[in-house]
Amino acid sequence: MEAALNRKPLDLALDPSEVRPDDIVSGIPLFLHIDGLKGDEGSRCLRAIRRLLTRAEESSTPVILVGTLGYPGEGRETTVRVVRELWEFYEEYRCGFDLDFYGISGEGEDPLKRLPVGPPVIPQTPEGAVVPSDGVATWELSIMRHLFATRMALSSTRKVIVNLTYICNNYCSFCAVGNRLHENGDFEFHRKVLRDYRAKGVDMVDFDGGEPTIYPEFLKIIREARELGYQQVHITSNGRTMAYPKTARRILNSGITSLLISCHGATAEVHEEQVQAKGAFVQTIKGIRNAVALKPESMDFGVNITLTTGNWRILPEYYALMYRLGVRKINVQFLTPFGRAEESIVPDPADIAPTLMALIDKYGGEIKTYLINVPFCFFPGYEEHVVGDVLKLQRNMVFVTQEKVNLFEYLAGTRERKDSCESCSFSVACEGFYSFAETFD
Repeated sequence: MEAALNRKPLDLALDPSEVRPDDIVSGIPLFLHIDGLKGDEGSRCLRAIRRLLTRAEESSTPVILVGTLGYPGEGRETTVRVVRELWEFYEEYRCGFDLDFYGISGEGEDPLKRLPVGPPVIPQTPEGAVVPSDGVATWELSIMRHLFATRMALSSTRKVIVNLTYICNNYCSFCAVGNRLHENGDFEFHRKVLRDYRAKGVDMVDFDGGEPTIYPEFLKIIREARELGYQQVHITSNGRTMAYPKTARRILNSGITSLLISCHGATAEVHEEQVQAKGAFVQTIKGIRNAVALKPESMDFGVNITLTTGNWRILPEYYALMYRLGVRKINVQFLTPFGRAEESIVPDPADIAPTLMALIDKYGGEIKTYLINVPFCFFPGYEEHVVGDVLKLQRNMVFVTQEKVNLFEYLAGTRERKDSCESCSFSVACEGFYSFAETFD
């Protein structure tokens, strides 16, 4: 057994069910076949691999999982399930892989050999793509391989999101933190959070709320972040304080590198129905105008709209308004089951998708659209616009209450997979559909 363990040719990788944990030689790479995950004994193979990975981790022994996915006749559900199981192994043990995806492994650079860097590029369903009734299409395998590599590349924390305050001058009907005690966070705690994450190599921070610009130490905490070496400093605001040019200049020149202003309607009636604050629309629009006119050229700027049953139908008017205002980036947020977001105000993404896809086509390169908190399957052919769950892997959130969570894990607990997920190539990077059977504070 020791002689076999010392050999590296991938065609001699071992059957996990035939290797005992005591056979592992410390420090010598162990190659294991994944083929057993696909058959009737898949659960047995799964347990065997997990047992070996646990022992290998204890002895600092590298493990490489080897195999081919998508053989002719291999069911789509089987391929999708195995890829998800491989991700779980990586997430828990950081094992290595030497994987072939049938029919595409010789085409172009393999992203698993050299993980993607920079902002993730989400592949999309090719126009006219055919889904075979049996087996897996090469375009599906290409998507799975790319998303698997992307998920691996995004699996370490790069960004911390700091909730500065739960106080706000709006009272949004869907606010994710609306049921929390309206109070400011502790400045010294925020400073410690910034120092601790910067020491870990994190160089991106988002300041959120509530409304962060009315936090008493707002400018001071921005300055602290820049002095600590954070390269990207982002805020999300309702823009109302920026209605005043002097205040807008102060915020725009505070050291932030990107800004998102939330505007939830194209008219005062629609917007103020969402935010439940009279006069808010005029102030927010003035804030957007000031941001467009006064922001540094290098600043990334856009607007954010959260969709409800009361505002999604005005999306065409909303895009037209934002285009006239000079906005060139729109984040479209779908609701998550937190805070005040009751099921009664949650629209069906299937109803909204045709409108959004038409707007993406109409505004093309003029306005960048990002679709957030929605499964890929609602936007076939437009998946590159969907900001999937994988990006949240890099983000840790710190609440005013000083609780800390990984954003991906925090949101995943409210998702559920449906039957359609079991054969979806995008499920490698998607945790399914949000469930509003229960909402969380």
